Formats: sequence, C-alpha cells, structure tokens
Amino acid sequence: MKYPYQDAIAWVILESLEALGGEAKRKDVIKAVTNHFMNIKKLTEEDVQSNEPCGKNVWEHRVDSIRAQMLVPKWLDPNASSGTWNLTPAAWAGFFTIRAFDLSEKLEYSVQRLEQLSDKAEGWLQLNRTEMVQKIKEVAELLIASDKVGEIPDFAYFRDSYRMWSKSGDSKDIMNEATEFIR
Repeated sequence: MKYPYQDAIAWVILESLEALGGEAKRKDVIKAVTNHFMNIKKLTEEDVQSNEPCGKNVWEHRVDSIRAQMLVPKWLDPNASSGTWNLTPAAWAGFFTIRAFDLSEKLEYSVQRLEQLSDKAEGWLQLNRTEMVQKIKEVAELLIASDKVGEIPDFAYFRDSYRMWSKSGDSKDIMNEATEFIR
C-alpha cells in the first residue's frame, strides 16, 4: 500500500474544505479527499478498506494525523467543534493568493500564446492567398456547372465574369469582379 504524499493530502483537505464552504464534518471531508485520490488513481479500494491491527482504518487515521498537523500552522481552526473541520482566515488568504498567482500565470501564458499565434497568422495569410484564389476558382467552376445559377442574376453575372477572366488569365480581374459581386 502506497498512500499519497502528506503534502498532497494536506492540500486536498484544504481544497475539499474550500469546496464545502470552509466548514464541514470530518466524514464529509474524508469522503471528498478519498474520492479525489481514487479518481486520479492514487488510492485503491483496498487502501481505503485497510485496517491496522488495533482495528483503526489506516487511510482515515492518516488523514486525521495530517489534519492534526495542519492545526499548528493555523490552516485549520483548532477551536472548531468536535467532528467539524474549519478553514482559518489564514487558509482563506492563502487560497486567494494561490488562485491569484495561478490566474496571473495563466494570463501570462495566454498572452504569450496569442503573440505566437499572431506571428504565425501573418505567415498563414500570405501562404494561403494562393490557396484562397484556387478555392474561388473551384467555387466559380461549380457555379458555372450548375443549371440553376442562370436563374439568379447576381450569380449569372459572376459566372459570366469568371468565364471571361478564365479565358484572359488575368487574376486581378477575378478579384475585382468578386469584390464587385460581394458589394
């Protein structure tokens, strides 16, 4: 049986209490901590059910011991009523500080990523202009092939302009005609 590290368990106790509103019964906190570690495959059903020779549950005893150590740095309230675990103001302040730091790191990463994408986008626009002209040609050819296009005046105009352009080979004409068509 290899249990999660003490620091990891302590952090999950704090997170669980935060999620439960800052105050909860011992059994509810232990259940939340157990579910967390079982969900990430750091704890098995066998680990949770294991008992010491004296009959105490090994996992619950471990969580209780870690909770007792958390009273010293004032993360948990030592004056909470029996069976209730409470976060202290220091714990709440710690959460806000950590959350603010995490958020600032995520924002910084997002800004850097946007800058990288912006640099790439300039290259993509230049590289894809030829591909875009090719797609316009393909769409125009599909429109020309369609019998119903002739019934729609704007499409007929575009079709006829494309036919003239494709014969002349002047790509500027098709762009001008496409611009006129869109307007």
